[in-house]
Amino acid sequence: MKKLMNLKMLLYKIRPRNLDIYRRLSLRYVHRNRITLLEQTLEILNENGVNEILSYMKYNHITDDTFNSYMYIIIYELFQLSLLMNFTDEEKHNSMIKKSIHHILLYIIFKELIFPITLNMRP
Repeated sequence: MKKLMNLKMLLYKIRPRNLDIYRRLSLRYVHRNRITLLEQTLEILNENGVNEILSYMKYNHITDDTFNSYMYIIIYELFQLSLLMNFTDEEKHNSMIKKSIHHILLYIIFKELIFPITLNMRP
């Protein structure tokens, strides 16, 4: 008797109407957050792609370790820009370019100025 009740409850929960409601809510969520979901997906793909390119360049002795860190941020930001500009409005393109340039400059400033200064400050 108990198994029959559990089966009825399970069938009640997965009725076509409930599945339809869940599907519509999922589609609404994806539609509302499509840019955020797209950015997160592209970040993962972008990071893997940049690592593969840098590994290939290092394996073929095109770059070395000191230059790879700069190449990483530059290639990463270029990929990010080229992919996201296809999916966003033209009004946002200038702000995206400025943001990428700021990321590159901040990385270089931290790597060349702030990290060496803080590492050399030993008591």
